[in-house]
Order: sequence, then C-alpha cells, then structure tokens
Amino acid sequence: MKCRLAIIYGERSALFPREIIDSMSTLLASSVPVITIPEAYHHLFLDKPFAFKKAIERLLAAWDVPVQNRKPYHAWVCGLKRSKSQKSR
Repeated sequence: MKCRLAIIYGERSALFPREIIDSMSTLLASSVPVITIPEAYHHLFLDKPFAFKKAIERLLAAWDVPVQNRKPYHAWVCGLKRSKSQKSR
C-alpha cells in the first residue's frame, strides 16, 4: 500500500521551527512537498483555516486526486464520516 506524504506547517510554529523543517526535508524524499502556511502558528486549521484549506486543495490537485473521491474538508481533517446529505452532493 502506498501512502503519500506532505509537510504542511505554520510559518510561526514554535513546535516546528525552520531548522526542524529543513532537517525533515533532508531526511525525506525530494518528492515530499513542503508547504508553508504564512503567518500561521502550530494549529493551522484554527489560525489560517482558508489558507490551510487552499493548501490541501492544491496538494490533492497536484496528486491528481479526482474531485469526486475527495472527502469534505471537515471530514478529512477531523476523521468524521460523511452524512447522507453530503454524499448526495
């Protein structure tokens, strides 16, 4: 089973300073995208929800994940199941 990997981090995160991101980038394959959310701290989806959503959308598009196979944003992030009304969309 293949699992794609990306690093998405907040520019101002105290838990993931640039030195750690650089070290992780060195250890991981060059095919692993590193995405910075400007002006965000550690909790990206709380600090900059629209920028985080856009980063996820661009990442999925770059990975050629068909739109119909994408879960709604909140379900994907929170691990929630889709409701019947969301499935019909």
